Amino acid sequence: MLIFSQGITKGPKRAKVFCAAFRLTISSLLFTSSTIAVAEALILKPFTASYRGEALGLSQAEFGERKLFQVDQNHYRFESAASAYVYSAQESSDFSWENNQAIPQSYRSETQTLFKTRKNRIHFDHAAKIISYTYKKKSGTMQLEGNIQDPLTSFITLASRLAAGETTISVAEAKGRKIKHRTFQLIDTPTLLTERAGAIKTYHLALKDEDPKRQTEVWLHHQYPYIAVRIKQLDDDDQFLLELTDFKLSAK
Repeated sequence: MLIFSQGITKGPKRAKVFCAAFRLTISSLLFTSSTIAVAEALILKPFTASYRGEALGLSQAEFGERKLFQVDQNHYRFESAASAYVYSAQESSDFSWENNQAIPQSYRSETQTLFKTRKNRIHFDHAAKIISYTYKKKSGTMQLEGNIQDPLTSFITLASRLAAGETTISVAEAKGRKIKHRTFQLIDTPTLLTERAGAIKTYHLALKDEDPKRQTEVWLHHQYPYIAVRIKQLDDDDQFLLELTDFKLSAK
């Protein structure tokens, strides 16, 4: 990302971390959680959301976009794209929506820099309870145990758990060759004043990171909690911000 860089050597590193903040996703596992309300069924609404970004005191008005499509009655596709300087990232996930739960089927991602392209493919075989992957030109399998999500359906799962009133959520997602685990804590439900999208009521969560130098906070749309309103990350001395600029609901 040109405006976030300080020369070509630092630029890709800054851009990669910044895009990673945009690609921050959350998943679910057989987890223990705290609950504050009666469970509510999450209603998925296809949408298109646009984002701006800030880093190092500079900003980019058009940084990334996320889209949710309804392919047919229970089949959805979630797409995410971000570009920054010489770094870009595209993701897509096909999943089914059954009993208020995302059932991932396949996931694809591609990240590009000035010097290389990295692809990740994940396939979920629920009958055989196997996750197949291709990552960094290497292929393999992992056991599909519990409610493991991909890096995009995990965001849908978090939304479902929040709508059910849960406040502390331990999560897992298939990412690369591993299963990643994270814990999010609901802090409050403030009305957030954004720069371009106006005032939006949100869920405000904090990620309990293993790295004490990294602090991540996420604000999700209260009515449509699968839409991120703001993501803020403090990584050592660098601060990164992603904020919703516009979103539109659609029939499909």
